[in-house]
Amino acid sequence: MIGVRSWAVLDEVDSTNDEVRRQLEAGAAHGCAVLARRQRAGRGRHGRRWVTAGEANLHLSVGLRHPLLVRHTGLVPLVAGVAVARALDPDAAHGVGLKWPNDIVVGERKLGGILCEGLPGRSGVEAVVVGVGINLAGDRDMLPAEIGGGAVTWSEVTGGAWPLEATAQRIRQEMLEGVDALVSAPSTVRSAWSALDVLRGTWVKAQVGGVGVEGRAAGIAEDGALLLETMEGAVVRVVSGEVTRVRRADSGGSAEGD
Repeated sequence: MIGVRSWAVLDEVDSTNDEVRRQLEAGAAHGCAVLARRQRAGRGRHGRRWVTAGEANLHLSVGLRHPLLVRHTGLVPLVAGVAVARALDPDAAHGVGLKWPNDIVVGERKLGGILCEGLPGRSGVEAVVVGVGINLAGDRDMLPAEIGGGAVTWSEVTGGAWPLEATAQRIRQEMLEGVDALVSAPSTVRSAWSALDVLRGTWVKAQVGGVGVEGRAAGIAEDGALLLETMEGAVVRVVSGEVTRVRRADSGGSAEGD
């Protein structure tokens, strides 16, 4: 690999994803990472502002530049989700789960999220920047009302304090091991993610081609798309967008708005 696998811990940055992107463009190696205590312009999917509950939270981005990764870029968010779950909850003692496409949850509450952004090259995606935001600690009252009520911090879940840098290092290490598994045996990544899938078997609604679709979540396809089984028996692929659980009298599902 070219460059140096760097690890930077910053007090403040515009966006950890943007900083890692700049490093990759300058030749940084696979696994370069930036951890920041504060972000001025952190973002989630669709350019939404990413808000966390204070400075004790985790804002981490990792640059992935594996030569075989271009074949599996659609599965990188799955690798990242599994990495976070294994780093935080290796014994599955606290019920960390994954909600397609990019949420990290405990029960019905959101613990964090993942944002993957491709770095284009001459023959396709040259590298992927994986951003991870975790409510490690902090005060949920600092969050906007529409977010705080559905959020949880890891210190609340575990009842203890978690060292910021050591936790971020574990996440990066799990992520790099996950990439190795992805390029050698993609099915193992899908299996690991499926074991943490909190939507499977529940009734959800999603947007597919601008049209609202409801169905029972039936796991993921080989390329990471969400599969929905409709009332008519059709199987619909959802490749991106918002997915919300809905209550149906015949489904036993959760209330709308999860």
